[in-house]
Amino acid sequence: MTDGSATPEREPPNGEAEPGDQPSAEEVAKASRRRMIIGLGGTILVLLVVFWFIFTFIVDPQVVIDAFLSLSPLELAILALMSVGVYVLLGLTLRSTLGGLSIKDATLGMLASLAVKGSIPGPMDTAFRFRLAVAYHYSVEESSLSAAMLKALDWIARLLMIPIAIGILLLSGQGIQNLEWLAVIGLIISIVGIALLVGIVRSQRLAKWIGELVQSTVESLMRRLDREPPHGLAERVIGLREMGHSLMNTSGLLGLGLQIVIQAAWASILTLALFFVGVDLDVLPVAIVWAAVALVYMLPIGPGFIEIAYVILFGLAIGFDNPELDLAVAGVMVFRLFQWLIPIPIGYGLIFYWQKRDNFNLLSAEVAQVAPETADEGTAE
Repeated sequence: MTDGSATPEREPPNGEAEPGDQPSAEEVAKASRRRMIIGLGGTILVLLVVFWFIFTFIVDPQVVIDAFLSLSPLELAILALMSVGVYVLLGLTLRSTLGGLSIKDATLGMLASLAVKGSIPGPMDTAFRFRLAVAYHYSVEESSLSAAMLKALDWIARLLMIPIAIGILLLSGQGIQNLEWLAVIGLIISIVGIALLVGIVRSQRLAKWIGELVQSTVESLMRRLDREPPHGLAERVIGLREMGHSLMNTSGLLGLGLQIVIQAAWASILTLALFFVGVDLDVLPVAIVWAAVALVYMLPIGPGFIEIAYVILFGLAIGFDNPELDLAVAGVMVFRLFQWLIPIPIGYGLIFYWQKRDNFNLLSAEVAQVAPETADEGTAE
């Protein structure tokens, strides 16, 4: 990875950057279509089930629809402009791990990554970002480190969200009420996770011990399931030490700061969306909204589950029989329109444009084979 101080501007994606032996174009296209169809089909199915559940058992669908349609063009424009700002911040996060990448290319690249992340479950977005970096003529090593750092920054920011959420509630004077148990569990997870990360970075001996423990535990579990266990888990944990040192440089700290600012920006957008659809922010205080964004961000869940997580958290906070919950659901739907749905057609439009222009398949099947194996299995936001 480079720091960007003297790195020349990178060129747009083209086919010359494709590393190694590649499968035939027909095999690549077939694998890509199959992966996309299965992923999109699964996402759509989950969404249908979740929305059916919400509108059947929790809220009045007519109230939600009326509140949604009550938004003025000006209100939609404000939310859209704020969302564009977040997309740029996401681009800056990518740029912090790939020196020399322009803000425009970084932002467009992250929009395309959001489309993949929001529609195809699993680690495909991390593989896509690796593939995109290679397409911009970064080396395999630089591309791997960038994709791994982005995933690491994302998870460190997640671990920090629980104490941040609890701090917001306590400083605002809002009682956590029904959320005490969730807050305590989340705080324990955050403390343990941060302690393990710090220990791995500081001690090679501890990193080796944790890596071997993870390897043996996973091998035992996979054998019980009569499946082939993954290899090299211990080496990957030990490899986190080097990544940890990279994260401690200026670029890594900048990326982590940007991740937290991005969540604050999304919390602001959700707050405005709730206000625009008519939610009484005295009943559902801003502190609760911001804490909910922090809590949901920490959870490794994807579309459908994210929406229902907000509904559950708001229901626990104000009561499931509170009429404000119907309006809150409308606000969440508006918010997710900008956070999740709109980037999908824009991102795939960019991907298919790049593929047609440069004959370079960013969604090819070999992406998952050459990308760093640092991705988690969820969180398609």
